[in-house]
Amino acid sequence: MVGAEGVGYPEFYSHLMDNESTSYGILTLKYFETELYSKQYAVLDGGRYFTPTPTWGNVGNRWKGGSSYGYKFFILDSLDYVLHQFLYQEENEEERWARDRLLRCVLLYKNELEKNLFEEYVEGNIQLLIERTAEEKESSEWLPAENRHKREYIQENIIIGKILKKLLTTYRKEIGSFGQQ
Repeated sequence: MVGAEGVGYPEFYSHLMDNESTSYGILTLKYFETELYSKQYAVLDGGRYFTPTPTWGNVGNRWKGGSSYGYKFFILDSLDYVLHQFLYQEENEEERWARDRLLRCVLLYKNELEKNLFEEYVEGNIQLLIERTAEEKESSEWLPAENRHKREYIQENIIIGKILKKLLTTYRKEIGSFGQQ
C-alpha cells in the first residue's frame, strides 16, 4: 500500500538522473490491519524508477571536532533491499539506467556487521577520505542547482558516495587477503 505522496526537494542522488524531478511517499506493507513495514520511497528520474529510499550512514566524528560525512546505503539482507530488488524491472532499459545511476553513489553492504566494520575502517583512515574528496571536487562535473551552496552540497554527497564505494572495494580486498593468510 502506498500513501502520503508528495514532491520534495530531491536528494543528492536525484541529480545523477536525466530528470532530477523526484517524488516521495510512504510504502506500507500490511497483513490485514497489521502494519508489517513502513518506509519512505522515492520515484526518481521523472517517474522512471521507484525504490525505497536508501538509508543515511555517517562516518567521521564531528562531536570530537573532526569532520563528519553522510552517505546513503542499502544492506543486502534487509527488507529495504529486498523491496528495492522486488520493485526493480530489469527488462525496462530506462529503469535499469536510472538504477545504475543511483547505485553510483549508494553503498551496498552484505550485512550490518560489514557496515559497522567498514565505518570503523573509514574512521581509522578518515584523512584518506578527506584528501580524495578534495581531489574529486577539483575535477567534478558541473551540476545544476538553485545556488552555489546547494550545488556544493550535492557535489560533495555524490563525491563522498563514489569515494566510499571505491574504499569499500579496497576494504573487501584487504579483508579477503587478510582472511586467506
